[in-house]
Amino acid sequence: MRFYTHLFSIFFFVLSGSCFADASLPPHQSIAEYTAQKDVDVLLLLMQKRLSVMHEVSRIKWNLQLPIEDRVREGQILNDLCIQCQKYTLDQAFVRNFFQAQMEAAKAIQSSDFALWSSISNVHHEAVLDLKLDIRPYLDGITKELIEAIARIYPIVANGTLSQYLTNDTLSSRYVDQIDENIWKIALSCF
Repeated sequence: MRFYTHLFSIFFFVLSGSCFADASLPPHQSIAEYTAQKDVDVLLLLMQKRLSVMHEVSRIKWNLQLPIEDRVREGQILNDLCIQCQKYTLDQAFVRNFFQAQMEAAKAIQSSDFALWSSISNVHHEAVLDLKLDIRPYLDGITKELIEAIARIYPIVANGTLSQYLTNDTLSSRYVDQIDENIWKIALSCF
């Protein structure tokens, strides 16, 4: 009987909310706000995924002594992306700006890697992947996912409310990704 009395006391204490009196609850969100936040988070994670690959791109380009920037290829890619985005009725200028920002962030990572390796003599990276066979198909897959993610968040971009869904915390601390905050700023400069 004593056990049940003690159990009832704990049960009543929990039900009364006394044990949570100091806990702060997150602000109420509508289903639409929750969905928008999750869609923005997916976009940010895909951006992170793409940027994280850039160190491998740097290693490949370094070993093959390839330039970081290829404006002709970038222009072709941006034109192709504008064609792909028509399927989703997205604003071509926005898509172009978004992917241009991703390219600029990628080049900033590569430039940083090259600067580090230039300060060290005889740097050669072993066991790098193949740019054409491994990396580009992988990036193409991420790009397709990014276009789909952009299509999901585009209504909040178009109505100007995207900023409320971007965190106030630095993105590098929000997603433990080893991507410098300045790189994130470049990648998000289109917003």
